[in-house]
Amino acid sequence: MMMLTSVDVVARYVFNSPLPGAFELVQIALATLVYLAMPVATFTGSHIAVELLPLPNNSVVRRSFDIFVRLVCAVTFGYISWEVWHHAGKLMSYGQVTNSLEIPVAHVAYIVALGAGISVIAALFQKHQN
Repeated sequence: MMMLTSVDVVARYVFNSPLPGAFELVQIALATLVYLAMPVATFTGSHIAVELLPLPNNSVVRRSFDIFVRLVCAVTFGYISWEVWHHAGKLMSYGQVTNSLEIPVAHVAYIVALGAGISVIAALFQKHQN
């Protein structure tokens, strides 16, 4: 993505000839990268976390809160997956494609839905954080 963007910028401003479809490819790559990396980040707990509520050192309270947060994350990812999957079906039925490269948008949406769906499993079976 970085190389494609760099080449596109140089071609656009130096040669006044942008790469056809570079913007679309970067958009697609970014969406797929984010949603395919999300299950890994969720499972390993390497996402950014902010502790807004000071919890007591009681291990039962901490463990209960951890389970609650995992369930909320799993439900949220499940909802995202469900909605995007249904939207992808609509995009497929419309035959929606990108403007210049005519890449079917539904395929990207299905990848996003799959990544969110895998994130449900990752949230439920996340490695325990101390």
